Amino acid sequence: MCKNECEKGVFESWVTNASNPVPENGETNLPVVTDADSATSSGTTLSWTAPTAYTSAGYDVWFGTEPNELHSDYDMIRIKEYAFFAGTAVDPLIYYTTDFGQGWYDPGKTELDYETTYHWYAVAYEGTTPYTSLPWNFTTGVKPPPCAGYRFDGDVDGDCYVDFVDLLILSGDWLTYIPRHTIMAVSSHPDDEGIFFGGTLPYYAQVLGIPIVHISMTSGDAGSRPPEVRETELTNADTIYFGRTATTSIGLPPDLYADLFFPRFKDAYTSTVDQTWDYWNDGVPNNGDAAEGKQKAIDTVATYIRTFQPEVIITHDFDGEYGHPNHKATGIATAEAYDRAADPSYVDGNDPWQAKKIYVHQSEANGLGTTGRTFEGGWLFHDYWEQVTIDTDDNGNPDMTPRQVADLGLLEHRSQGSHVASMVGWARSDFFENLWN
Repeated sequence: MCKNECEKGVFESWVTNASNPVPENGETNLPVVTDADSATSSGTTLSWTAPTAYTSAGYDVWFGTEPNELHSDYDMIRIKEYAFFAGTAVDPLIYYTTDFGQGWYDPGKTELDYETTYHWYAVAYEGTTPYTSLPWNFTTGVKPPPCAGYRFDGDVDGDCYVDFVDLLILSGDWLTYIPRHTIMAVSSHPDDEGIFFGGTLPYYAQVLGIPIVHISMTSGDAGSRPPEVRETELTNADTIYFGRTATTSIGLPPDLYADLFFPRFKDAYTSTVDQTWDYWNDGVPNNGDAAEGKQKAIDTVATYIRTFQPEVIITHDFDGEYGHPNHKATGIATAEAYDRAADPSYVDGNDPWQAKKIYVHQSEANGLGTTGRTFEGGWLFHDYWEQVTIDTDDNGNPDMTPRQVADLGLLEHRSQGSHVASMVGWARSDFFENLWN
């Protein structure tokens, strides 16, 4: 439309529809009630700019939760019709400025829900001729907690309830939850857990869902190899054994929520168990402190036992499977720690704990195992390792045996070449048989 300035080449655009919606079209996270004391306000007010081409005789506001495309009676709910005429407000919920520049509508406190998208438009009238705006929408926000703006005494976590969770937070360390690890596996080097313990970790962790804590006495750092190399390999292997990401902790005091622990006794090429104890005391060979090193290893494992309170402990053959001094030291230290952890006279800041069973890796197959000793009914390899019970593809169908999963985990020990898990396959019993008899 051209006004008086036409001859000067100046044009002004005249608008025939309501425009400039507030909230903006597509706006999100809008409040439902901003004033807790309000009896009627929704907290979200709809407003628009009136047409400039004429003075609107009134407005219809169409409002609802269905998308508006056809502007039909089935799309929206017609909220108000001809809400005002000639500047006289008929409904107090719809207002406009004195020069008809803008109107607004408050849906009311009871009209809006949380996390809901609302669609609306305004119809302006030039006389009886309607001019419909574009369709607009907005989305309300998440419902705030019932105590928003204030907090009860004792509601430490701010969830509007004073409950046991708040008590745990307030109580501090003396009520700290310690997760019960029902099995503790104590191995000598990274990779021993698979080679000699076979399908133990995969079977109990994944098939039976029993919590496991794993102690590797050394980090496989013989010579100049940094301990982190094989610690990382074992962490990756345990992740495969457990069927979830394994977490690692170094030394004492232990992290209560980790799965794998490295006390970092120095790995060394020794020819006798006493040389191993000597090395384990201070990392220095042949300096006459084997007794101190042995006691240090026993006390360390005892502290782990008291901390995690396992029901069953598994470890190496007392004769080191094939005579390995480090394996001997691990098996002997663990067996003595089993007793030491239960002894009330031993004080380390933890309560005594008596594990119910301890298993050592024994087999007379292939000449392995302790000569002349038979552990009938208590072999470390048992029947369930050979059953296809673990789903490695996450498709709901088991596709591997626990021993095969152990072989898969051993592939993570890349610095050691290829391994096969079960060097012997004797099958007897279950670790938890007769546990509570």
